[in-house]
Amino acid sequence: MNDWIFTKEKELWLKALSESYAPSSDEMRVQRLLAERFEQEGIACYGDAIGNLYASSKASSGLRIGVVAHSDEIGLQITDIDECGLLRFRKIGGLRATSLIGHKVVVMTDEGEVEGIVGCDPLQDNGTDTGILVKTSDLWIDIGVESKDECESLVKIGDFALFKADFSRLGKHRLVGKALDNRLGGFVMSEVVSACAKKSLNVDVVAVSTVQEEINMGGISACREPLDVAIVVDVDFATDIPTEHKSMGRLSIGEGVGINYNADSNKVLQEIFCKVSLQKDIPVQATLSRNISGGTDAVVARTLGNIATLNVNIPLRYMHSHCEMCDVRDIESAVNSIMGLIEYINDNNIISFVPWNQ
Repeated sequence: MNDWIFTKEKELWLKALSESYAPSSDEMRVQRLLAERFEQEGIACYGDAIGNLYASSKASSGLRIGVVAHSDEIGLQITDIDECGLLRFRKIGGLRATSLIGHKVVVMTDEGEVEGIVGCDPLQDNGTDTGILVKTSDLWIDIGVESKDECESLVKIGDFALFKADFSRLGKHRLVGKALDNRLGGFVMSEVVSACAKKSLNVDVVAVSTVQEEINMGGISACREPLDVAIVVDVDFATDIPTEHKSMGRLSIGEGVGINYNADSNKVLQEIFCKVSLQKDIPVQATLSRNISGGTDAVVARTLGNIATLNVNIPLRYMHSHCEMCDVRDIESAVNSIMGLIEYINDNNIISFVPWNQ
């Protein structure tokens, strides 16, 4: 049974997060949005020098449960301006060249946003089913200027460029937009911590919004927040598409949140999470992800100390493209299942997460 519902108001909050521009290593815009939201709820925020944001629901508690989500998104960084005023760039994060061609981008400059389009040479099309075979180095950004001088008056080397925001609903339950990897995680994190702050819990639930996950997981690596539990909320590749990924198992959008059966997940937390979700009739999907070793911030979080870590994933189609797709029912599943886990830990006074000693 879902106690938390994805309302129109919640959709507008997710839209604001998705449409904010925050590439890896320049995440200030999203962190400020989250800080403003927490402070409106009466939850104090603090940060560190690398850019991580923290918000604590109950600072006096003994057991501390972190809800962790990365704030950054993939993008581009300007590396050169040619004589025609065309911008060359390098990738920030795991972008495919074919995801860029012909799409609108926004260059973030000191003076504001400059729109452009990613261009390529159409004569490179080889005329076969394979289509256009290009590398990132074959592409450029065209902002509509006529010379290098004109371009340099607007853009400088080092500026970031990101997919132009275009958040919308598609069909009855689907949402599409840029940077749902991982604004979905930040959204779920903010909803869970805000809800916990209003409850009479004996545990301290701490929002941890990290930076640089897409490039080096530098934010979570720099985290010095003392935690007993880390619930890492991210997205994972939906596999309900025509191409097969049998080694990862099936993860379908609209059928519930995914729980990773790999090294990211503490067995005690995993068992409680699944039991509580079953009791509450919240759909959960067992996932394998790509590697048994794990990934995302969870792979680092579990090494920061004696932290019991759980990786909770929202299924996502078309990851690392200009229009990623999720399902609102999976968002509801994520919030309600994480809330159920936290309440169970609190109500049963669970303080040990040693897998072999239960």
